[in-house]
Amino acid sequence: SHNGVGSTSPSFVSPIIPSSPTTYAASFDGLNNQYDIADDPKINTGTGYLGYQRAISVWFIANTIDQTGNGSAIWSEGGTTNSLNMYVYNNGTSNNLYCNAVEGGGSPQDYVSYPVSTGVLYNVGCMFDFNGAGRIDMYIDGKLVDSNTSLAVGTSLAAHGNNNALGGVDQNTINHLSSQLSGKFRSE
Repeated sequence: SHNGVGSTSPSFVSPIIPSSPTTYAASFDGLNNQYDIADDPKINTGTGYLGYQRAISVWFIANTIDQTGNGSAIWSEGGTTNSLNMYVYNNGTSNNLYCNAVEGGGSPQDYVSYPVSTGVLYNVGCMFDFNGAGRIDMYIDGKLVDSNTSLAVGTSLAAHGNNNALGGVDQNTINHLSSQLSGKFRSE
């Protein structure tokens, strides 16, 4: 089982993806639901994966976006030293989606972001290319919405030893401000 210690699997509801071939989608309560995935060399840098390129893609509807915390994780992998994550965060004036790459405990780190609204279905893809193009691209509904080509992380993302999580944080991964992500994702 991939359900980690201290987490509760999300409930499953009718699919939100148009013309979905599956019968269910995960619904996260924002309190204690997350789906943990054990670390693996094919996910992490090392055997089977060298850390040069990575894509993270999800469909989501945010029910609420925390206005007081440091962000609610949709996808997280790694910890405070080296990690990749996708999360929603309110910066005081708007709700935003972030894709973030962290090395060395927050310095250097690179990210892209885009404003999002609650109650709206998004199909998001974040493409991390550290070696070839040297960029992070965020796509929403197939359209490029943000790109970062001045990567401080370098030509590959260093290995991490922590697990991955959908809807929360398995370890202490950090946001674009070098603060620990504090919330679990709350979906529709």
